[in-house]
Amino acid sequence: QQYKEGTQGYATVSGPYVYEGDPSGNTLYARIKFEDGRAIQPTGQSEHRDEVQFRISIPAAIDGKSTKGAWDPTNDWSYLGGISSDKDLKKEESLNENMPMYVNGVLVWGTEPDGTKASGSEYVFTRNGGSSPDPTQPSSGGSDKATLWGDANCDGTVDISDAVLIMQSQANPEKYVLSKQGALNADCVDNPKGVTSTDALAIQMVEAKTLKQTDLPTTSDVISSLQK
Repeated sequence: QQYKEGTQGYATVSGPYVYEGDPSGNTLYARIKFEDGRAIQPTGQSEHRDEVQFRISIPAAIDGKSTKGAWDPTNDWSYLGGISSDKDLKKEESLNENMPMYVNGVLVWGTEPDGTKASGSEYVFTRNGGSSPDPTQPSSGGSDKATLWGDANCDGTVDISDAVLIMQSQANPEKYVLSKQGALNADCVDNPKGVTSTDALAIQMVEAKTLKQTDLPTTSDVISSLQK
């Protein structure tokens, strides 16, 4: 464990647990939990990523007998997602969607062994061109005004999922696209105009109760004063 409890990046590991979606009981998983509750955002090296190195191993020998070949990982769900030797995390082949990620108990990334995929209900991480419906894609028609300030994913609520979607759209606009209405809702901070990371920050402040949703739209000066 590189980080101490209470510091940024601290994570805990628990398990193994039996995956309920496998009636045979042969699928196990471990849970890795980041404890500091930070919102991941594209504002710097330490803010836009966290690294976890997790290893499962068996003894080289038991009672003097070699265990070589005793464990075959090639049918493991995470292995089937694609274990790449590519070390550039920005490349498509380095992503493994068979390692699901959750935020507050909601599946926001990846696919579970039973085929359950992250979708656009509370948290939207669906990729463009995927098989699941993606409510973040541009749509024709609709209002030319915000229907709920801060509601970037148009689910009728303003929470951290809206901030996450804005940050994803800023970091990778080709894969994460705000709908026309979502972009209107997301632009909740004046100066700079348009959807920026400052809008995501305002939504995070609403989530943290530093700012009220009814205070939106607001200005960057108000955001700066609340950060002091």
